[in-house]
Amino acid sequence: VSSGILEVVYGGTGTTTSTGTGSVVRNINPSLMGDVFVDGNLIVRGSNTYLNTDVRVTEQIIVNNEGTGPALVVNQTGPSTIAEFQNDSNVVITIDKVGNMGIKTADTQGYDLYVQGTSYSEYISGDGSGLVNLNTSRVSSGVLDVIYGGTGTTTSTGTGSVVRSDGAIIANTVMASTTLTNTVMTDTTLTNTAMTDTILKNTTMIDTTLTNTTMIDTTLTNTIMTDTTLTNTVMTDTTLTNTIITDTTLTNTVMTDTTLTNTIMTDTTLTNTVMTDTTLANTMMTDTTLTNTAMTDTTLTNTVMTDTTLTNTVMTDTTLTNTVMTDTTLTYTVMTDTTLTNTVMIDTTLTSTMMIDTTLTNTTMIDSTLTNTAMTDTTLINTAMTDTTLTSTVMSDTTLTNTVMTDTILSSTVMTDTTLTNTAMTDTTLTNTAMTDTNLTNTIMTDTTLTNTVMTDTTLTNTIMTDTTLTNTAMTDTNLTNTVMTDTTLTNTVMTDTTLTD
Repeated sequence: VSSGILEVVYGGTGTTTSTGTGSVVRNINPSLMGDVFVDGNLIVRGSNTYLNTDVRVTEQIIVNNEGTGPALVVNQTGPSTIAEFQNDSNVVITIDKVGNMGIKTADTQGYDLYVQGTSYSEYISGDGSGLVNLNTSRVSSGVLDVIYGGTGTTTSTGTGSVVRSDGAIIANTVMASTTLTNTVMTDTTLTNTAMTDTILKNTTMIDTTLTNTTMIDTTLTNTIMTDTTLTNTVMTDTTLTNTIITDTTLTNTVMTDTTLTNTIMTDTTLTNTVMTDTTLANTMMTDTTLTNTAMTDTTLTNTVMTDTTLTNTVMTDTTLTNTVMTDTTLTYTVMTDTTLTNTVMIDTTLTSTMMIDTTLTNTTMIDSTLTNTAMTDTTLINTAMTDTTLTSTVMSDTTLTNTVMTDTILSSTVMTDTTLTNTAMTDTTLTNTAMTDTNLTNTIMTDTTLTNTVMTDTTLTNTIMTDTTLTNTAMTDTNLTNTVMTDTTLTNTVMTDTTLTD
């Protein structure tokens, strides 16, 4: 064919130029090589697929989807980023090959959403389990409630519960007119803490250390202290009620106008403690040690001491009422103007103890030992001593009234200006005992032995001695009136200016 134009109906184009109008008939899946220019609108019915194509649009891309599928589908089959949006060649949005999105960055850092800059959201929902590296100094509004680990308040003082972690350290803290209720302190350290007009209710302290702590007008109620250490602590006008103290150490502690009521101390150590105007009521001390402790104007009422040790303790104007001491040791203890009433001492040891202006009333001593004890201006009223040993004991201006001594031994005891009235001694031994200006009135001695005993200006009135032995005994200016001696032996005894009547 060398001339003419092949029409479309015969498989031709119907034109002899490369541009024009009208329909184009093509074969199935034709390939176009080279550049294609479209002067006018390009209307495509069906899907469009672009391979290795850069499309530059100088105006807008508007997609108006009238179908049921997505308006835009971008399928990345290669290893590169799915989409990247830029503004003046600066990346503003990136979607990487696994779907992570980056804002103002081309690198998503491997996060589902990574924002390079400031993010604001009116609401964020989720359980927060994946939140990390939060800077709380950036929190500028709102109040975190207690149930979420906050305080529920925006001021440094107020009411409400406080939640803290174990092992917390609280230093240089001042509590004024503060109430702590149902508080648990575990492995906690309070250092240089001042409590004023503070109330602690139902508080538990476990492995807690209080150092250089001052408590003024402070009340502790239903408090449990376990493995707790108080060092250099000052308690003034402080009340402890229904308190349990276990394996607790108090060192260099000062208690002034302090009340302990219904308190239990177990395996507790008090060292270098000063108690002034302090009251202990219904207190139980078990395996408790008091060392270098001073008690002034202190009252102990209904107190039980078991396996308790008092060493280098000073009691001044102190009252012990209804107190039970069992397996208790008092060493180098000084009692001045001290009153013991209805006190029971069982298996108790007093060593190098000094009693000055001290009164013991209705006191019972059973299997008790007093060694190197000095009693000056001391009164024992209605006191019973059973299997009690007094060794190297000095009694000066001491009065024993209605006192019963049973199986009691006094060795190397000195009594000066001492009066025993209505006193009964049974199976009692006095060895190397000196009595000076001593009066025994209505006294009964049964199976009593006095050995190397010196009585000077001593008066025994209405005294009965049965099976009594006095050996190497000297009596000077001694009067025995209405005295009965039965099976009594006096050996190498000297009586000077002595009167025996009836």
